[in-house]
Formats: sequence, structure tokens, C-alpha cells
Amino acid sequence: MSWDGRGPSPEMVRKAQVAWLRTMRWDWWATLAFAHAYQPTAMLRAVAAWLQPLGPQAYAAIGVQRGPQGNRLHVHTVVGGVGRHPLRETLLRETWRRGSIVLVGYSPLRGAIEYMVRQSDEIELLGHPVIYRPRR
Repeated sequence: MSWDGRGPSPEMVRKAQVAWLRTMRWDWWATLAFAHAYQPTAMLRAVAAWLQPLGPQAYAAIGVQRGPQGNRLHVHTVVGGVGRHPLRETLLRETWRRGSIVLVGYSPLRGAIEYMVRQSDEIELLGHPVIYRPRR
């Protein structure tokens, strides 16, 4: 679908998405690859199932992207509501069993949100995100 000049441009929408997602408190940035081909809706369900053991406070923003090698789908996600404790990191790493995982602590300086929005056609939100409020 191309932009017809009515309403906001795709670039304006992306900038608004980035600004909105950056208002939330994120703990982790993850790239989740799948060993087998999945449909995007199945990938979203898999991410929801992965986060479910962390409790109702866990939330995520998820973008599905086609990779440069083999045009295979994979997921980029920011996860919040779980904290940055090393045991949470271990739990997240060890419970992703559908393929490979790259998991790093989230830092707004690394541009993860911008990358996810730029590379994904849509961003899905799971759970109830917490708005970031700086400590005084």
C-alpha cells in the first residue's frame, strides 16, 4: 500500500511509534529466531507463551522481520516488567526453545526501538506496559 498524501506519511507514523515506545520502561532487547518456518501470528503466540511464566507484570513490544539470509522471519522484541536480575536473564535464555536467542539488557542509547520500528511492518504490544518515570 502506498501513501496517497492523505493523513500522516509512513515516516511520520514510524517517528510517532518510536516516540511512544520510548516512553515505556524496558528491561531487555531480544532477537528470537525460529528453527522452523512459522507464520507471524504463530510467532506472536510463541513470544506470549515465552513470557507467560514471568507473570502478569511482563509486557513486550514485538516486531516481525524478514531476515536478509533466506528471507526467513524472525522477531525483535523489547521486554519490560521483569527487571534486569541475572536470574531473569537466565530464565529468558533457557526457556526460548523454538530456535536461537540473542538477549541483551535494554539501553535507549543503542537504538533498539528505532531499529525494530524501521525493520518491521507492524509492532504488536503484549501485556500492560509501564510508563518510564526517571528517578529523582
